[in-house]
Amino acid sequence: MARYSAAFVWAALAYFTVGILMGAAMAVDPALVGRLRVAHVHVNLLGWVSMFIYGVAYHVLPRFTGQPLHSPRLADLHVVLANVGLVGLAVGFAVWGAGPVVAFFGVVEAVSGLLFVYNVAGTLLAASRRSGSAVLQPGRVAAERASAGAVR
Repeated sequence: MARYSAAFVWAALAYFTVGILMGAAMAVDPALVGRLRVAHVHVNLLGWVSMFIYGVAYHVLPRFTGQPLHSPRLADLHVVLANVGLVGLAVGFAVWGAGPVVAFFGVVEAVSGLLFVYNVAGTLLAASRRSGSAVLQPGRVAAERASAGAVR
């Protein structure tokens, strides 16, 4: 597994653990809900869910398409920006609430997400050019089956 894929999966597991602990802390002391709720949501959705998706996608899409990842260096940068952005968002929301600190780290997180879009799209487009047909295009399999008379 590539270092960036493994880094995202390990980060996802760490954020899942932090999310569980934050949820338990809020259950034990409901006074924490007001301060931790938004941070908890971000840790779970951007940390656990998104980072797991990033790691798995970076691992499987090159294998599904037969095309190397467009830019492993951008994937490495994505790991750094996504983690810096999320930690900044979570700490910012928990300590100061919405404001300039959260906005800054929100931009960092958004840039990291756009790196993912660019990198995955570059991989899929390169695979499409190489094969001469769209790769992982919605409806492609159904259309190919229909043209081959295989649709029931």
